[in-house]
Amino acid sequence: NSQRQTNSQRQTNSQQTNSQQTNTRETNSQRQTNSQQTASQNETTAPTQSDPLAGEFHYSYGDGNIVYDPDEIPLTGYYFERLSPQDQKDYLKWYAAFRTPSAGEIRIEVTSDYEVAYAMLNDHPELFWIETTSLMQWSSEGKRLYYIYKPVMDLSEISGYQSTIETEVQRYLSSINSTDSDYQKIKAAFDFIDELTMYEHNPHDQDIISSFVLHKTVCQGYAETMGTLLSRAGVAWGLMTGDMDQGAHAWDIVRMDGSWCYVDAVEPEGELNPFRDYGRLGMTDEMLASLHYVVSPDHSKNLPVCSNSNCNYFWQEDLLVTGYDLNRLEQLKNRFPGQNLRFRCTDAGVYDRIYSDYTSGNLPVMEEFRRVWDYRDSLVMLFER
Repeated sequence: NSQRQTNSQRQTNSQQTNSQQTNTRETNSQRQTNSQQTASQNETTAPTQSDPLAGEFHYSYGDGNIVYDPDEIPLTGYYFERLSPQDQKDYLKWYAAFRTPSAGEIRIEVTSDYEVAYAMLNDHPELFWIETTSLMQWSSEGKRLYYIYKPVMDLSEISGYQSTIETEVQRYLSSINSTDSDYQKIKAAFDFIDELTMYEHNPHDQDIISSFVLHKTVCQGYAETMGTLLSRAGVAWGLMTGDMDQGAHAWDIVRMDGSWCYVDAVEPEGELNPFRDYGRLGMTDEMLASLHYVVSPDHSKNLPVCSNSNCNYFWQEDLLVTGYDLNRLEQLKNRFPGQNLRFRCTDAGVYDRIYSDYTSGNLPVMEEFRRVWDYRDSLVMLFER
């Protein structure tokens, strides 16, 4: 009997031990479940949005929740039009989240990488307060892509810049009419920018504060300023970046009365080039190559063909010289009495002969001009009185 009781007790103890182990496993399983639930809750602290094309959607700001109506968001933009449908939806999320300055942190969930954010910012230089270096990314097991943006400017500072920029934009808009052609609007913007700013580096030279507020900028600022003005004038445009002989450069591609062409509003630097280079207003692919522009791979995707030479300033203004024609030179000179004369030759042979004859004193029709400026790369000649 004693032995049976001992065995029974051992069996009871074993059952109790197994039960305790089972409870322990259940407890550990429950902890794991709770941990997974907590992790899932933590993942969703970054807000999720519904399809921006299907209705209202929300963004979380440090200073509150803001609702945007997708109908207010423009479905346009040079880079927007070159994105896939899904990336276009993320583009709209970026735009809706950033179009209004915030004093607090911005969190956004998208399915795409930085490239879509850059596309949106390239189309919208008026969002000058966004610095991509302040954009932080994190993901959840590769399924979600979140971004946090921390503001780098005070709201009062942004508001002051916006007011000054808007004043200048309105000044430009008052110089054009709604019935003007695209060329007329682009030419007006080209001249406006030349008078607005000068080429000089500064802390804001990569955004439009430099040109509209400080009145000094570099190629990026020139290109974004041109885009800002043309957007408000209803002219399609896109920011281009790449290289020239002197290094990295930025300019614009524009749609001029149905044809794409290039515009570089950067004014010549220094005393050696004191005149506006209209040869870079309405450039074709061929003209771009002759001036040693190279579009960066990032901006060469679905690049429109620019082949209409009629977009160029000198064709638009009837300032082309197609041959060695002294009567044509006389005609052009008489169009601008007492003024400098600028024209473009249609081929290098004509350019070289006119230049050579003038500099050697064998071009009497142009002898009243005191010097000629040599822009052979663009086949442009400028005779200065």
